[in-house]
Amino acid sequence: MNLRLPQYARLLSWSLLLLIMGILTSCVGYIPPHSGESVHRDIVFARTPQRDLKLDLYVPETKTKEPPPVVIWMYGGSWKFGWKDIHVVLRDLSHHGFAVASIQYRFSKEAPFPAQLQDARAAVAWLQENGARYGVDGSRIGVSGESAGAHIAALLGVLDGPPDIRAVCAFSPPANLVALYEKHAWTGNQTIANLLRARLPAHNDLAAAASPTFNVRRGASPFLILHGRLDPLVPVQQSEELNDALHAHGVESTLKVFPNKAHWFSINQKEIAGVAKFFHRHLD
Repeated sequence: MNLRLPQYARLLSWSLLLLIMGILTSCVGYIPPHSGESVHRDIVFARTPQRDLKLDLYVPETKTKEPPPVVIWMYGGSWKFGWKDIHVVLRDLSHHGFAVASIQYRFSKEAPFPAQLQDARAAVAWLQENGARYGVDGSRIGVSGESAGAHIAALLGVLDGPPDIRAVCAFSPPANLVALYEKHAWTGNQTIANLLRARLPAHNDLAAAASPTFNVRRGASPFLILHGRLDPLVPVQQSEELNDALHAHGVESTLKVFPNKAHWFSINQKEIAGVAKFFHRHLD
Protein backbone atom coordinates (compact mmCIF):
# COMPACT_ATOMS: atom_id res chain seq x y z
CA MET A 1 0.00 0.00 0.00
CA ASN A 2 1.66 3.20 -1.15
CA LEU A 3 -0.26 5.65 0.96
CA ARG A 4 1.18 8.52 2.92
CA LEU A 5 0.29 8.58 6.60
CA PRO A 6 -2.27 11.46 6.38
CA GLN A 7 -3.99 9.67 3.49
CA TYR A 8 -4.09 6.41 5.41
CA ALA A 9 -5.48 8.22 8.46
CA ARG A 10 -8.31 9.68 6.39
CA LEU A 11 -9.19 6.28 4.99
CA LEU A 12 -9.15 4.85 8.49
CA SER A 13 -11.50 7.62 9.66
CA TRP A 14 -13.98 6.75 6.91
CA SER A 15 -13.84 3.07 7.85
CA LEU A 16 -14.26 3.70 11.58
CA LEU A 17 -17.23 5.99 10.98
CA LEU A 18 -19.02 3.40 8.88
CA LEU A 19 -18.24 0.68 11.45
CA ILE A 20 -19.66 2.77 14.31
CA MET A 21 -22.81 3.57 12.37
CA GLY A 22 -23.26 -0.09 11.51
CA ILE A 23 -22.97 -1.09 15.16
CA LEU A 24 -25.47 1.55 16.17
CA THR A 25 -28.00 0.44 13.61
CA SER A 26 -27.84 -3.11 14.92
CA CYS A 27 -28.54 -2.19 18.53
CA VAL A 28 -30.67 0.97 18.50
CA GLY A 29 -34.41 0.87 17.89
CA TYR A 30 -37.16 3.44 18.05
CA ILE A 31 -36.47 6.44 20.25
CA PRO A 32 -38.86 6.30 23.23
CA PRO A 33 -41.30 9.14 23.91
CA HIS A 34 -40.64 11.77 26.54
CA SER A 35 -43.10 12.30 29.38
CA GLY A 36 -46.31 13.88 28.10
CA GLU A 37 -45.17 13.67 24.51
CA SER A 38 -47.21 12.30 21.60
CA VAL A 39 -45.25 10.24 19.09
CA HIS A 40 -46.56 9.38 15.62
CA ARG A 41 -44.35 6.92 13.78
CA ASP A 42 -44.05 5.90 10.15
CA ILE A 43 -46.43 8.47 8.70
CA VAL A 44 -46.32 8.34 4.90
CA PHE A 45 -45.80 11.87 3.63
CA ALA A 46 -44.89 11.12 -0.01
CA ARG A 47 -45.20 8.29 -2.48
CA THR A 48 -42.38 8.02 -5.02
CA PRO A 49 -41.73 5.50 -7.82
CA GLN A 50 -39.01 3.96 -5.64
CA ARG A 51 -40.83 3.71 -2.29
CA ASP A 52 -43.13 5.44 0.16
CA LEU A 53 -41.36 8.01 2.32
CA LYS A 54 -42.17 8.18 6.02
CA LEU A 55 -41.60 10.46 8.96
CA ASP A 56 -41.68 10.18 12.74
CA LEU A 57 -43.33 13.12 14.47
CA TYR A 58 -42.56 13.96 18.11
CA VAL A 59 -45.10 16.42 19.53
CA PRO A 60 -44.46 17.95 22.96
CA GLU A 61 -47.09 18.54 25.59
CA THR A 62 -47.91 22.25 25.56
CA LYS A 63 -49.22 24.50 28.32
CA THR A 64 -51.16 26.70 25.89
CA LYS A 65 -53.73 26.07 23.17
CA GLU A 66 -51.26 27.24 20.55
CA PRO A 67 -49.75 24.31 18.61
CA PRO A 68 -45.95 24.16 18.61
CA PRO A 69 -43.75 24.97 15.61
CA VAL A 70 -41.97 22.06 13.98
CA VAL A 71 -38.33 21.40 13.11
CA ILE A 72 -37.69 18.89 10.31
CA TRP A 73 -34.67 16.65 10.91
CA MET A 74 -32.75 14.90 8.09
CA TYR A 75 -30.20 12.17 8.81
CA GLY A 76 -26.71 11.91 7.41
CA GLY A 77 -25.17 9.01 5.52
CA SER A 78 -23.44 10.26 2.37
CA TRP A 79 -26.82 10.37 0.58
CA LYS A 80 -26.66 6.59 0.34
CA PHE A 81 -27.81 5.30 3.75
CA GLY A 82 -29.43 6.57 6.91
CA TRP A 83 -32.29 6.01 9.36
CA LYS A 84 -34.93 8.43 10.58
CA ASP A 85 -34.96 6.90 14.08
CA ILE A 86 -31.20 6.86 14.77
CA HIS A 87 -28.96 9.76 15.83
CA VAL A 88 -31.72 12.36 15.75
CA VAL A 89 -29.43 14.98 17.25
CA LEU A 90 -32.17 17.54 17.91
CA ARG A 91 -34.64 15.02 19.32
CA ASP A 92 -34.69 16.87 22.64
CA LEU A 93 -35.98 20.08 21.07
CA SER A 94 -39.35 18.76 22.20
CA HIS A 95 -38.23 19.70 25.75
CA HIS A 96 -38.12 23.29 24.50
CA GLY A 97 -41.55 23.49 22.93
CA PHE A 98 -40.81 22.28 19.40
CA ALA A 99 -42.25 19.35 17.52
CA VAL A 100 -39.60 17.34 15.67
CA ALA A 101 -40.29 15.58 12.37
CA SER A 102 -37.55 13.10 11.44
CA ILE A 103 -38.01 12.31 7.75
CA GLN A 104 -36.80 9.88 5.13
CA TYR A 105 -35.51 10.85 1.69
CA ARG A 106 -34.42 8.78 -1.28
CA PHE A 107 -30.83 7.60 -1.49
CA SER A 108 -28.56 8.33 -4.43
CA LYS A 109 -28.76 4.71 -5.64
CA GLU A 110 -32.55 5.08 -5.84
CA ALA A 111 -32.75 8.45 -7.55
CA PRO A 112 -30.19 11.15 -8.39
CA PHE A 113 -30.22 14.70 -7.11
CA PRO A 114 -32.49 16.71 -6.95
CA ALA A 115 -34.76 13.86 -5.77
CA GLN A 116 -33.51 14.34 -2.20
CA LEU A 117 -34.39 18.04 -2.26
CA GLN A 118 -37.79 17.24 -3.76
CA ASP A 119 -38.45 14.74 -0.95
CA ALA A 120 -37.64 17.34 1.70
CA ARG A 121 -39.93 19.82 -0.01
CA ALA A 122 -42.67 17.18 -0.01
CA ALA A 123 -42.25 16.85 3.77
CA VAL A 124 -42.55 20.61 4.18
CA ALA A 125 -45.72 20.66 2.05
CA TRP A 126 -47.19 17.69 3.96
CA LEU A 127 -46.63 19.39 7.32
CA GLN A 128 -48.11 22.63 6.06
CA GLU A 129 -51.23 20.79 4.93
CA ASN A 130 -51.55 18.13 7.64
CA GLY A 131 -49.69 19.46 10.66
CA ALA A 132 -52.83 20.65 12.43
CA ARG A 133 -54.22 17.09 12.43
CA TYR A 134 -51.26 16.08 14.59
CA GLY A 135 -51.24 19.15 16.82
CA VAL A 136 -48.37 21.11 15.22
CA ASP A 137 -48.22 24.46 13.45
CA GLY A 138 -47.28 23.74 9.84
CA SER A 139 -46.92 27.44 9.11
CA ARG A 140 -43.86 27.68 11.37
CA ILE A 141 -41.20 25.31 10.05
CA GLY A 142 -37.46 25.14 10.63
CA VAL A 143 -35.13 22.55 9.13
CA SER A 144 -32.03 20.78 10.36
CA GLY A 145 -29.83 17.83 9.55
CA GLU A 146 -26.34 16.44 9.72
CA SER A 147 -23.88 15.88 6.88
CA ALA A 148 -25.89 14.82 3.79
CA GLY A 149 -29.06 15.85 5.63
CA ALA A 150 -27.49 19.22 6.42
CA HIS A 151 -26.74 19.66 2.71
CA ILE A 152 -30.46 19.23 1.95
CA ALA A 153 -31.49 21.48 4.84
CA ALA A 154 -29.09 24.18 3.68
CA LEU A 155 -30.44 24.01 0.13
CA LEU A 156 -33.98 24.44 1.45
CA GLY A 157 -32.81 27.51 3.33
CA VAL A 158 -31.04 29.21 0.45
CA LEU A 159 -33.42 28.20 -2.36
CA ASP A 160 -36.83 28.36 -0.65
CA GLY A 161 -36.33 30.45 2.47
CA PRO A 162 -39.09 32.24 4.38
CA PRO A 163 -41.99 31.95 4.82
CA ASP A 164 -41.80 28.20 4.06
CA ILE A 165 -38.44 27.69 5.78
CA ARG A 166 -38.00 30.14 8.62
CA ALA A 167 -34.62 28.96 9.92
CA VAL A 168 -31.88 26.37 9.30
CA CYS A 169 -29.56 24.60 11.74
CA ALA A 170 -26.93 22.69 9.75
CA PHE A 171 -24.51 20.17 11.28
CA SER A 172 -21.34 19.66 9.21
CA PRO A 173 -22.96 20.59 5.89
CA PRO A 174 -21.36 19.66 2.55
CA ALA A 175 -21.78 23.16 1.14
CA ASN A 176 -19.40 23.22 -1.82
CA LEU A 177 -19.64 19.90 -3.65
CA VAL A 178 -17.01 20.91 -6.21
CA ALA A 179 -14.35 21.37 -3.54
CA LEU A 180 -15.51 18.36 -1.54
CA TYR A 181 -15.23 16.06 -4.56
CA GLU A 182 -11.73 17.37 -5.24
CA LYS A 183 -10.72 16.71 -1.62
CA HIS A 184 -11.66 13.02 -1.80
CA ALA A 185 -10.97 12.33 -5.49
CA TRP A 186 -7.60 10.71 -4.74
CA THR A 187 -9.36 7.94 -2.77
CA GLY A 188 -11.55 7.00 -5.71
CA ASN A 189 -14.60 8.04 -3.69
CA GLN A 190 -17.48 8.71 -6.10
CA THR A 191 -20.15 9.63 -3.55
CA ILE A 192 -20.85 13.05 -5.00
CA ALA A 193 -20.59 11.87 -8.61
CA ASN A 194 -23.08 9.11 -7.77
CA LEU A 195 -25.43 11.59 -6.15
CA LEU A 196 -25.44 13.69 -9.31
CA ARG A 197 -25.19 10.75 -11.74
CA ALA A 198 -22.49 12.76 -13.51
CA ARG A 199 -18.79 12.45 -14.21
CA LEU A 200 -16.71 14.89 -12.22
CA PRO A 201 -14.89 17.20 -12.64
CA ALA A 202 -16.16 17.26 -16.24
CA HIS A 203 -19.59 18.32 -14.98
CA ASN A 204 -18.62 20.58 -12.11
CA ASP A 205 -21.45 22.87 -13.21
CA LEU A 206 -23.89 20.27 -11.85
CA ALA A 207 -21.95 20.01 -8.59
CA ALA A 208 -22.01 23.79 -8.24
CA ALA A 209 -25.76 23.91 -8.95
CA ALA A 210 -26.30 21.40 -6.10
CA SER A 211 -24.08 23.35 -3.65
CA PRO A 212 -25.67 25.58 -1.01
CA THR A 213 -22.74 28.01 -1.10
CA PHE A 214 -23.22 28.77 -4.79
CA ASN A 215 -26.98 29.25 -4.36
CA VAL A 216 -26.99 31.77 -1.52
CA ARG A 217 -29.20 34.76 -2.22
CA ARG A 218 -30.47 37.77 -0.34
CA GLY A 219 -33.60 36.83 1.57
CA ALA A 220 -32.47 33.28 2.38
CA SER A 221 -33.34 31.74 5.75
CA PRO A 222 -31.23 32.61 8.80
CA PHE A 223 -28.62 29.95 9.59
CA LEU A 224 -26.98 28.39 12.60
CA ILE A 225 -24.06 26.21 11.44
CA LEU A 226 -22.31 23.71 13.73
CA HIS A 227 -19.10 21.97 12.69
CA GLY A 228 -16.29 19.98 14.26
CA ARG A 229 -12.77 21.35 13.77
CA LEU A 230 -11.42 17.78 13.50
CA ASP A 231 -13.86 16.67 10.79
CA PRO A 232 -11.93 14.50 8.28
CA LEU A 233 -14.88 13.93 5.93
CA VAL A 234 -16.42 17.38 5.47
CA PRO A 235 -13.73 19.95 6.28
CA VAL A 236 -14.72 22.88 8.47
CA GLN A 237 -13.82 25.15 5.54
CA GLN A 238 -17.09 24.03 3.94
CA SER A 239 -19.06 25.71 6.72
CA GLU A 240 -16.75 28.71 6.86
CA GLU A 241 -17.28 29.31 3.16
CA LEU A 242 -21.07 28.97 3.47
CA ASN A 243 -21.12 31.30 6.47
CA ASP A 244 -19.10 33.91 4.53
CA ALA A 245 -21.42 33.63 1.50
CA LEU A 246 -24.48 34.15 3.69
CA HIS A 247 -22.95 37.23 5.31
CA ALA A 248 -21.96 38.60 1.89
CA HIS A 249 -25.64 38.47 0.87
CA GLY A 250 -26.87 40.08 4.08
CA VAL A 251 -28.26 36.85 5.55
CA GLU A 252 -28.07 36.20 9.28
CA SER A 253 -25.67 33.34 9.99
CA THR A 254 -23.77 32.10 13.02
CA LEU A 255 -21.01 29.51 12.75
CA LYS A 256 -20.03 27.57 15.86
CA VAL A 257 -16.93 25.41 15.54
CA PHE A 258 -16.32 22.69 18.15
CA PRO A 259 -12.53 22.36 18.59
CA ASN A 260 -12.54 18.71 19.71
CA LYS A 261 -15.34 17.21 17.61
CA ALA A 262 -15.00 15.34 14.32
CA HIS A 263 -17.79 14.56 11.86
CA TRP A 264 -20.62 12.54 13.38
CA PHE A 265 -21.20 14.19 16.76
CA SER A 266 -23.89 14.90 19.34
CA ILE A 267 -24.45 18.00 21.42
CA ASN A 268 -25.23 18.31 25.12
CA GLN A 269 -28.34 19.75 26.73
CA LYS A 270 -26.82 23.21 27.11
CA GLU A 271 -25.97 23.26 23.41
CA ILE A 272 -29.45 22.00 22.49
CA ALA A 273 -30.86 24.87 24.53
CA GLY A 274 -28.76 27.22 22.39
CA VAL A 275 -30.22 25.71 19.22
CA ALA A 276 -33.70 26.03 20.72
CA LYS A 277 -33.05 29.72 21.41
CA PHE A 278 -32.12 30.19 17.77
CA PHE A 279 -35.29 28.49 16.56
CA HIS A 280 -37.46 30.35 19.08
CA ARG A 281 -36.15 33.64 17.73
CA HIS A 282 -37.27 32.77 14.21
CA LEU A 283 -40.24 30.41 14.61
CA ASP A 284 -42.15 32.01 17.52
